[in-house]
Amino acid sequence: MTFWFTGPNTVKGQNPYFNQGTIIRQLHNPALLGMGRFDINSASRISTNIQAQWLSLERRLVTNAIEGDIIANNNTSFGINLYSTDLFSGNNNNSSYKHFSTGLSYCYSIKLKNGNLNLALNGQFSNFNFGTDNFLWEDQIDPGMTGFELPTKEPINQLTINAVHFSAGVLYHNKNLFLGGAVFNINQPNISFYNQNNQKIQSRFVVNGGMVFETKRLMIIPNVICYLQGDNFTISENINFRKGNIYYGLGLKQNTAFGQVAHSINGNFGYRKGSWFFNYSNNVNLTIRVANNPMTHELGICYLLPSSSKKQTSLYLPTE
Repeated sequence: MTFWFTGPNTVKGQNPYFNQGTIIRQLHNPALLGMGRFDINSASRISTNIQAQWLSLERRLVTNAIEGDIIANNNTSFGINLYSTDLFSGNNNNSSYKHFSTGLSYCYSIKLKNGNLNLALNGQFSNFNFGTDNFLWEDQIDPGMTGFELPTKEPINQLTINAVHFSAGVLYHNKNLFLGGAVFNINQPNISFYNQNNQKIQSRFVVNGGMVFETKRLMIIPNVICYLQGDNFTISENINFRKGNIYYGLGLKQNTAFGQVAHSINGNFGYRKGSWFFNYSNNVNLTIRVANNPMTHELGICYLLPSSSKKQTSLYLPTE
């Protein structure tokens, strides 16, 4: 979310934010694993998502993600996810900033008297790659001379940093409500260059919850999700509707970072055909006052694999 409103120079190195939080679930709360359903049956899921921002600008941002959500038995689910980010995809003069990450998740569900409690862990490996032509390397100063003499000693090859980070999540749900939270980057890995110690990825705290209202013809799912990472705080309020195999919704987001507040609105539309689910969403930034407000386009596809190894899930989410 920091990308959207404050620009690439202030990014904290956190997972990309997806409007369609229930399509790519492991990056919002790993405790959402095992919650897929195919009508009345539990279902494993394979999901993919592409997010494109700033398409009218030379330096546009594109993020791709794919994840698998496998139900092992009544209590256990596993997940795998991969995503990549390309910041300079529209600029032919500079090397791309690229971020690739892959992770594994484990979720265990505990049956309670009035619902279920999901506990989950996630381990992630990330690779950050910067092209040296994105930096201005100044010459070094020789104290005994009056001018700039010594050439810079920084390497001329690509700058690459690897990081391993861990996350945990919890989710309580019953037939009519869900409430959960997650902590990402628990170990706060260091991604600084040249063994410096002041560039750690800060922990990211997430709280998400919602309710489910059913009528004879319509399902209504209001929900909220909050993010806190350092001095960056985002709250997203959404309301989703389902009528048969048609899904649609609206949302409002507010981001507070570095003493500034920004707002955006988003809308999404989805359709399910058999085992396939398709969804498109569009986010419009209301704060940047330019002729054409920067938009974020997002396309998600989900494939459901019906499973008989787990009892019926008691919770409906905006995407199954």
